Amino acid sequence: MIPSGSPFGDAKFKQEMKRLMPELRPDQSRFAGLEADEAKKERMEMWEEQLQLLAAAAKIDLTKLADQKSHPDKVRLAAALKTNNSVSNGWLAQRLQMGQPASASKFVRRHLLNPKNNHAGRILLSKVKT
Repeated sequence: MIPSGSPFGDAKFKQEMKRLMPELRPDQSRFAGLEADEAKKERMEMWEEQLQLLAAAAKIDLTKLADQKSHPDKVRLAAALKTNNSVSNGWLAQRLQMGQPASASKFVRRHLLNPKNNHAGRILLSKVKT
């Protein structure tokens, strides 16, 4: 039951939810008790962490990505992120400089249609705990 005073509960309630959330929903514990804006920021930080891990595993230097919007390194990283979580096309397009969000989506979809790429993506994901 949510305590009165706030539609989302007070600070004590939020702390208790953070404590209990790993047991109840391990995949959501990072976001327990966060307001919408805080949760959005936390999601973007999580995506960045996962991108960094995937890039390291793939030996891709994120500071030296090619200018080409559909460069294979960019698409490979974007596809791995899309395969494993709910990263937004907008975030991918901006962070990896892939043009418009629809372009990032199109590049990833084309990449994933190739079974060879799917296999390589699974191998990359197996190297990283995302």
